Amino acid sequence: MELHPDLSAILEDQFDFACRLHAVRSLAPLAASMADDGEITGAALIEGEETEGASEATADDAIGIFTERFAQAARAGAIRASAIFFHGYDSGEPPVLPAQDEDEANCIVALLDHRDGQAVYGVFGYARGADGEWVYAAPRFGFKRPLIFPAS
Repeated sequence: MELHPDLSAILEDQFDFACRLHAVRSLAPLAASMADDGEITGAALIEGEETEGASEATADDAIGIFTERFAQAARAGAIRASAIFFHGYDSGEPPVLPAQDEDEANCIVALLDHRDGQAVYGVFGYARGADGEWVYAAPRFGFKRPLIFPAS
């Protein structure tokens, strides 16, 4: 599958950061958006930022917060593309759901949306290599329902 160049740019810009966080045992979801001028801005939630009890927030909660923020920005015409990254459990069958803990996680999932209509997910499987470092597989992409930019 050929990704829109903006979606490829967000992946190239942000995926290494997601991997660096993973290397220090962080499974926290993160996100990024691209403004009309092409500037990419990363986003992460800070404990206590969104709701009381944020330390008990789930990956689903974080994905919902990012989705709403980006949908608002899209309605305002402030962004042209977005990506939401989370660690998931890939059983080999869609959908890949957010992992509930470190033992369950076996991939990074990217939910990618573009205002031109492309809405895809990417699944990057991972495992520890013989040297103890994380090894990431080539992504598997598929189409998904648009989350940020409503279908026209």
